[in-house]
Amino acid sequence: MADLATIEQQVEKYLRRSIADLDQTQRVFLINTVRRSLMRGKSLRFLQVTAAVSIPTPYADTAAIPTDYGRKYLLRVYDSANKLVVSPEWMTREKQFHLYPDETELGDPERYTIWEGKFILRPKPTAVYTYYFDYHKLLPDLALAGPTSDAFTEHAADVLVFGATRLGFALLGEETQAALFNALYREVRTEFFREQSIEEVSGRTLLQEDI
Repeated sequence: MADLATIEQQVEKYLRRSIADLDQTQRVFLINTVRRSLMRGKSLRFLQVTAAVSIPTPYADTAAIPTDYGRKYLLRVYDSANKLVVSPEWMTREKQFHLYPDETELGDPERYTIWEGKFILRPKPTAVYTYYFDYHKLLPDLALAGPTSDAFTEHAADVLVFGATRLGFALLGEETQAALFNALYREVRTEFFREQSIEEVSGRTLLQEDI
């Protein structure tokens, strides 16, 4: 499996530049920039996580989202017998105010939104439920001091190499080379997304619903 140092050295080789033009710190930054772009662009299988969300008292309607939250997938609500009660639909903040103008309305939670790092449930639940949140997490940046490898270096090393090299040539003002590596990047990225991305849930495209 590739690691950050291997990928960074390959980027340096492609760029054919001295350390003064685009140094190691900048090349690592470009690699992480590509990683963040990939995480924002699709819902990837290897980033899937399920977390229990605690709302320990009835009538409470908010809870903090996980700190590594990246893209939502599904919220599930279970009763004390571990029976699925409902899977609330996501809604925009604006729709929340339109559909639930009375914030004191009570009932089983039908919908939720995410705002200021918190879930907001509507109607306000009247019982204590167990909540499970299926989502796609964000990974921290790689660093030569560690961490040096993760799912991206394992599954998408070529995407990181071509993507970072493309950005490097663009910063150096070499448009022809940037265009060449952009074409290579788009080709390997398309194949990577085909292998790893999840496009739909219940017939709805995730990209249309993501925050």
